[in-house]
Amino acid sequence: MKSSLLSTTAVAAMLKVNESTVKRWTDKGSLRCIKTPGGHRKYKMKDVVAFMDQFAYDVTDLLVPAKESLSSVNVSTDYALLTKDFAALSDLFYNTCLEGNRENTFQYLHLLYANRISQPEIYDRVVFPAFAKIGMQWSAGNLGIEQEHLASNTAMHAIIKLQDHITKRPSHGKVAVCGCLEHEHHEIGITCVNNILESNGWTTYYLGTDLPTESFIDAIEQHVPALVCI
Repeated sequence: MKSSLLSTTAVAAMLKVNESTVKRWTDKGSLRCIKTPGGHRKYKMKDVVAFMDQFAYDVTDLLVPAKESLSSVNVSTDYALLTKDFAALSDLFYNTCLEGNRENTFQYLHLLYANRISQPEIYDRVVFPAFAKIGMQWSAGNLGIEQEHLASNTAMHAIIKLQDHITKRPSHGKVAVCGCLEHEHHEIGITCVNNILESNGWTTYYLGTDLPTESFIDAIEQHVPALVCI
């Protein structure tokens, strides 16, 4: 997707400063820009975000430019990240999963996490809506079973790989057992629950899907968890 370009006016409005201040930052080299053939300054959203990170700019109350002010017709990934446009981010994830490129899908989730979108937000606001859409498209006959399976396996690979990059809290000693009972083969939801617990200091035992009830009970008796997630 084409990267959005912001005008000096749009950046100034977003950061609540005068245009002359933006131009001064640019001339000093603090804020990168692109010069058009006509000599106008244009800014990539990612460069504005990098500027805010470098100088600890408060992003809690920014005036974000309207989509109409962007040079790109489409909502860019940069814009969606900055504004936390979860509908757009989830649609991008939906498309990436259906393409079946596991590394690209992981890199996309890692990009979200690196841009201050928390692990619960990634799951609740990006992953789950995307798979609700996949389920509806499959029910409507717009997606084949093979496409649904490809998307699910692609997402699972990315979710598992992302877990290695999540900052985890120290263990507090509590144990959780997570899994799906027999006849339940959908794994993404329970995997996300397991990962959230693990990231928050729980020792987790993940039992997977389609587990007989008796076997689940055996696991509970063996591990004596403080929490059981089914």
